[in-house]
Amino acid sequence: MFQDKQIQKLANELNLTYEQAEEFAKRLGGWIDKQGTSKPAIAKGIVFILKNVRSKAVEQKKSKERVLYLQGVKNPILAKYGGLITQLHKDGLGTRRIAKHLKLNHNVKISHTAIHNFLKLQKEHGCLT
Repeated sequence: MFQDKQIQKLANELNLTYEQAEEFAKRLGGWIDKQGTSKPAIAKGIVFILKNVRSKAVEQKKSKERVLYLQGVKNPILAKYGGLITQLHKDGLGTRRIAKHLKLNHNVKISHTAIHNFLKLQKEHGCLT
């Protein structure tokens, strides 16, 4: 039905993976066969199917995200703010800046060493990449 080059070109243009682009092309072909070749029907199909394919990708990504590993964490601050700490780390902040952010924005005092050890524990258990 479609050639690999065409699918890859579609994936690049729409910022999708190859599999998502292939699904999009197949579904759009089915939509056109079912709804007809009028311009409004095609436009509606493109928008609907593209939103659906992208939302599926977001859901799959969320399901692959790991839950925090809190076994052995005795510090209640780390247990409470663990999600925020890992998110700040993913955003590129170091342990000292994370400690400063918690102090300024949440009035929570915790050492950067404790944050470092917490992040190290998360990496060891595959919860943080």
